[in-house]
Amino acid sequence: MLLVVTLTLDLFSLWPPLAVLLLLCGLTSSG
Repeated sequence: MLLVVTLTLDLFSLWPPLAVLLLLCGLTSSG
């Protein structure tokens, strides 16, 4: 989980839109 958060933060700092898309995809898959 920590790795996911770290990777997300790194992606967010580099490519905010990409991170948002990944988060939305993850939430959609989980939900």
